[in-house]
Amino acid sequence: MRAAGKEGSAKPPQSYLKYSEDGFAGSDAACGDAAASAAGRIEHQPPRPAAPLEKPRAAAAPLSLTLRLHAHLQRLPAAGGREELTVDALPGETLGALLDRLAVPRNEVFAVLADGRRLGWDHRLAPGERLEVLPAISGG
Repeated sequence: MRAAGKEGSAKPPQSYLKYSEDGFAGSDAACGDAAASAAGRIEHQPPRPAAPLEKPRAAAAPLSLTLRLHAHLQRLPAAGGREELTVDALPGETLGALLDRLAVPRNEVFAVLADGRRLGWDHRLAPGERLEVLPAISGG
């Protein structure tokens, strides 16, 4: 069992360098150089070279692709009543992120197909892809 109050009562370390009328004292004395300390001199290292400036990266061009919306998905605000849309996806954007950005509710989408294969929400979009967005249909 530890004694209460010992951990929190430690004093913070004092500054390593102290200024006197002769200059900074303490660093040389701590290193054992009494002559340098008495003269008030401190050895300084040369300044570090400046870091090279990075070249600005060119903005990646957006990826143009086609969305074909079926049935009631054409009534979504992003579609504006059109069946086919050409949209620009951001580089590295996923299918789920694109549909979220276009305000297409995921619960209203049954599947998204490209070249006859079903895509997941984490599919990374490629330029020129033609996506078929199929709605979730329910009835009674």
